[in-house]
Amino acid sequence: MRITVENLDKVISQLKDYKKDLRVKVKLFLERLSVLGAYRARVEFTNAMYAGKNDVTISVTSTRKGYKVVAKGQAVLFIEFGTGIINPEHPQSDEFGFSHGTYGKGKGANEKGWVYVGEQGNAGQPIREGVYHTYGNPPAKAMYYAAKDMKAQIYTIAKEVFG
Repeated sequence: MRITVENLDKVISQLKDYKKDLRVKVKLFLERLSVLGAYRARVEFTNAMYAGKNDVTISVTSTRKGYKVVAKGQAVLFIEFGTGIINPEHPQSDEFGFSHGTYGKGKGANEKGWVYVGEQGNAGQPIREGVYHTYGNPPAKAMYYAAKDMKAQIYTIAKEVFG
């Protein structure tokens, strides 16, 4: 772009158009990354082993700076980080303070498992109607995998959006 006194108004107009186009593309880029992350998180939460009611919902929420992937439900931490010391720890358990047996009622620290009243889910063993035994569940790592997928696709999505 060549700038002269004669074409200054044209250059300013082009820069304003570029700035507007860039804002639209940045928004689209962030939205596409968030939708990708939400999809992966939803798949992982839905397919997770869990002794109880899997009430997790996933949404993409617009923020002032972009978007965020949100997981809601009472089961989120138990499914994301896993429970029961016979199961492997989540790669970020220490970082977030959710090692097995350290949250909820701490029953995950019992190597013989624990008994609960509620829904069987797909990891509870029936004792009698409404009462189940479990050793917990492995970490689904749903949000962890969502973040990894988003990071892995940054370049590809940026190339598609920004050309």
